Amino acid sequence: MKYLIFACFSLFILLGANAQDARLTQFESAPLLLSPANTGNFKGDFRATSSLSKVSNDTLHNNFSNIGFDYKFGKKKANAFGFSYSHSGANGFSMSGDYYGVSGSHLLYLDSNKVHALRFGFQASYMVGKYDVTKPGFTPLLDPKSFYYYNPKALGDLDLFSNKYMNFALGLDYSLTKNNVKFETSIGAYNISNPKYSIIKMKPREKRVRLAVNNSFTYKIDNLNSVKISQFTWQEGLYLRKSNNNKSDSLNLSETTYGMEWTRGAKLPYSIGLYSRSLKTASVMVGTNIFKGFFAKMSYEFPLYKSYYSIRQFGLSLVYIKD
Repeated sequence: MKYLIFACFSLFILLGANAQDARLTQFESAPLLLSPANTGNFKGDFRATSSLSKVSNDTLHNNFSNIGFDYKFGKKKANAFGFSYSHSGANGFSMSGDYYGVSGSHLLYLDSNKVHALRFGFQASYMVGKYDVTKPGFTPLLDPKSFYYYNPKALGDLDLFSNKYMNFALGLDYSLTKNNVKFETSIGAYNISNPKYSIIKMKPREKRVRLAVNNSFTYKIDNLNSVKISQFTWQEGLYLRKSNNNKSDSLNLSETTYGMEWTRGAKLPYSIGLYSRSLKTASVMVGTNIFKGFFAKMSYEFPLYKSYYSIRQFGLSLVYIKD
C-alpha cells in the first residue's frame, strides 16, 4: 500500500508538471540535483524522491518536477547508484526540457569511530531542450537555464528550436557526526565538459564550469527535538574561471537560500522551517512523517519586495527511505 501511494504521488507530479524552475525552495527534496555526492547520502538502504515546484511572477508561471532513486550496495554499503528524471515546460512558457541523470558515489570514513566521512560522486546527464516561439512568454528567472536562447527571428521562420547534449558533474561531501551534533558541507562541480548548450545550434555557446555549495548544521536538543540550520547556493555566479566569448551563461545570477528548520518527534512527527533567498524572498515549509519511512513537505515562497523581485514559488515533495 505504501509503495502504491508513492507511485500515485509520483504519477501526479509527472502529469501535472508542465513548467520549470530548478532553483527550488525545497532544495533537499531533489538531492541528486544538488551534488553527485548526495547519491547514497541518507540513513537506510534505498531512497525514492518525488517533488513538484510551481514558480511564477505577475505574468508567467512555470513548474519543475523531479523523481529520483538511489540505493547502496557492497559489503559495507559504501557504494551507491542513483537515477533522476526532471521535466520542465508550460503551456504559456516558451522553453521546455527533459533531463535524465545517472550517478554513483563512494563513501570513505576518515577515522575508526566514523566521526569524519567523505563521499565522492560522479554524475552523467542527458539534456533535451526545446524553444517554441509560438508560446507567448519566457524569462530566465523562471527557467533552469540548461539551454541558452537567442532571438530566432533573425535566423528564419522556424517555430521550434531544439538541442540536446551530454553533461557531467563531480561532487564531494564532508560530514562530521558526534554525539548530538552533525555538520555537513557538500560541493558540486557542473558542466565539467563545457557542453554546447545554445538552443539555436548555428550559434553555439559553451557552458562554464560552476559550483553549487550546500552547508548544514544539525543539533539534537533532546530525544524529541532537533534544529537544523542550512544554506544552499544555486550557482549562477560561482565560476571557476573567467569566461571568454564562447563560454557564457547569459545572466550572472547568484542566489543563496538559507534558513532554519525545527523537527519535533512525536506520535506524528512534524517539522517547521523558515527560509529566505538572498533576502529577496521568505518561505515557510511544513512537513510530516505520514507513514514509517515516508516524509511529505509543503512550502510557499513569496517576495519581500515585490517591486524589486516578484517571483513566487509553491512546492510539494514526498521522500521514502527504506532501512
